[in-house]
Amino acid sequence: PLRELARQRKAIVDSELYVFPTPEAYLVSYRSYAGTRFTGNAYYKGTDRPYGALVSFYVNEILKKDGEGMAAAVDTAMVEVRAAGSEKMIRRFKTAIKKGMNRISWGLEIDGVRMPMQPKPAVKDTLFPGGRPVLPGTYYVTIRYGTLAKTVPVNVNADPRIQFDEAAVANFYGQWDDYNNKIAQLTDAMDNLRASKQQTKRVLQAVAEQMEDPDDLKLLQDTTKAINKKIDALMTKVMQGPEVQGIFNDPDMLNSKLFEAGVFFNPAFGTPNPGFHGITKNHMNALQNIDKDIFKFIAEVDDFERKEWAAYRQLVRQMRLQMLPDWPELR
Repeated sequence: PLRELARQRKAIVDSELYVFPTPEAYLVSYRSYAGTRFTGNAYYKGTDRPYGALVSFYVNEILKKDGEGMAAAVDTAMVEVRAAGSEKMIRRFKTAIKKGMNRISWGLEIDGVRMPMQPKPAVKDTLFPGGRPVLPGTYYVTIRYGTLAKTVPVNVNADPRIQFDEAAVANFYGQWDDYNNKIAQLTDAMDNLRASKQQTKRVLQAVAEQMEDPDDLKLLQDTTKAINKKIDALMTKVMQGPEVQGIFNDPDMLNSKLFEAGVFFNPAFGTPNPGFHGITKNHMNALQNIDKDIFKFIAEVDDFERKEWAAYRQLVRQMRLQMLPDWPELR
């Protein structure tokens, strides 16, 4: 970017947002070299170039204001990535920026997924963690700051030192995407169970404040207790309950089975990274097993929603509870 800045200094510094051309990016395979591992000061070692696609850009002014109405030292911009020939966004993340020159690194990955153990974020505009690596090709990186947006192409190449079977890797990544889709389905099911449990808490609160008939009160309290017990029983098929402390691993839980199937996607296990190989037979067996387990669990959650939860909702409606009662009159 410094050569570009020297050639077009006035045009760049007068721009509200300027994105420099990006260098070639490589899906580099990192591994320890042969020889001395812990060299101390005995060897001179330079710093490696950061992994990923390096995007440099210039910001003329920071829009965010501090408490005194002055431009803040740091603000936040959004980074979006799309594949060439597609409008679908494959990666989205935030980055800190300052006035002047900035540089970010896109890790050559797509968006990942939220795991079933993680509660649903309160904010709607949720950013996902990084997911699998991308295939070699051309991608477009967009920097968005306020109303400004600039896009630059990035050429992503395979590591030239490693034999790369693109067809096998594309199939491998396709299996990885299917695995993540199953995780997303499982996460949605867990979100519904967690939301249902929160709703039963509100019901119990309304019951305690509004219901006077002791028989109706006991009926709804007992039914709510049974519903919560069923929800807990379903959720503990995926993850341990809050009463479990410390390191815990149950191989029969879906959480553990997800991890066992997921380690095959970690290219550090037996192959150079990123994954430059096709899917193995053992991996395929693990994926088929977890598919069956997730399908079975989602069927159980659907059955609970159609039967027990539907009956519980009907009972609550019959009690005519005011879930949003009127405010008391102000004095």
